Amino acid sequence: MTKAFESEYKRKYIKRLAEDYPFYARWALKIRAKSGDMVSFVFNRAQEYLHQQVEKQLMELGRVRCIISKGRQEGMSTYIAGRFYHWTTHLSGKATFILSHQADTTEKLFGIVERMHRNVPDPVKMDTDVANRRRMVFSTLGSEYFVGTAGSEEVGRGGTVQFLHASECAFYPTNSGFSKGLLQSVPDSPGTEVFLESTANGMDPLFYPKCMDALQGKGDYILIFIPWFWQAEYRRLAPADFVKTDEETKLAEVYGLDNDQLYWRRNKIYELTEVGFMQEYPNSVEEAFTVSGESLIPAIHVMTARKAKINSENSPLVIGADPNEAGGPIGIVWRRGRTVERRMLFEGKKPMEVVSILANIITNDSPAKMFLDNG
Repeated sequence: MTKAFESEYKRKYIKRLAEDYPFYARWALKIRAKSGDMVSFVFNRAQEYLHQQVEKQLMELGRVRCIISKGRQEGMSTYIAGRFYHWTTHLSGKATFILSHQADTTEKLFGIVERMHRNVPDPVKMDTDVANRRRMVFSTLGSEYFVGTAGSEEVGRGGTVQFLHASECAFYPTNSGFSKGLLQSVPDSPGTEVFLESTANGMDPLFYPKCMDALQGKGDYILIFIPWFWQAEYRRLAPADFVKTDEETKLAEVYGLDNDQLYWRRNKIYELTEVGFMQEYPNSVEEAFTVSGESLIPAIHVMTARKAKINSENSPLVIGADPNEAGGPIGIVWRRGRTVERRMLFEGKKPMEVVSILANIITNDSPAKMFLDNG
């Protein structure tokens, strides 16, 4: 190998390390596996999926705005920690902030970054001028990486942040001031990144509405959901006499679960209760937010209906109407299967006029069912 060729090879290699996060993670970053061993950071299925989605958004939008609804210990925080460490140690003038709901969690998240930094090979390791339990400063680049704990409206105010990770934000105290404070410190500039990541906490006032907005395509945020069964380790060898319950049979059909995954799930439910399992290890976004007394339709029924193949032409006519007793517009929809055939909106109708309209529709169209919304 000539010196010129060797020099060009090194240049391309270093360039790839700076630009290719998965390559950099495999080559330069070490993480502590669930076994306790230090291993090279190779993405699992969930991390690979997350990476593909955020890189796609980065290409299209020019910045990352991502909400992650997930189960426990799927590696999302590790992925974000490594991604932001990569950016912060390769770009000039960048500030990364990690905010968590509890002080011990904040320390654990920063511990992931500290381990990565300690084990980065010398050829690509950046020296730190400040390195304590909550902050790393890379003065050569003018970049820094720091952490905080939710609970004060002043956390994160007074500065500009390019990379923000809000961890377990469904559990932030209501007075955290996150949306009006720290979140606003990230400008809508190219290359900036925000990750709002959490397990569900019922219909909390921060994470839940942001997830619902993202589902409806409102705003810039994309919603990434990671189901528990993507984790290879979430399985337990089922005994030879294992028999699926009716619910487990339906889960196997809808989500493609095998007996070892179902047996692992069954034992976890013994520990957590079924509602607890749905919150900590959800199958779907709908299930993630299911808590006792708040679920009108079980999530498994929703997913079964979504996956069902329906011939709309031969389906019965179903009509839905919202009488809107508050005096607003009255909406009526005609549906066969998954096809909406007709919509109508009426303004300024009195209650008995609405009754007359609905009665005429029933007489003329003969629907199989008419559903009326009544708050």
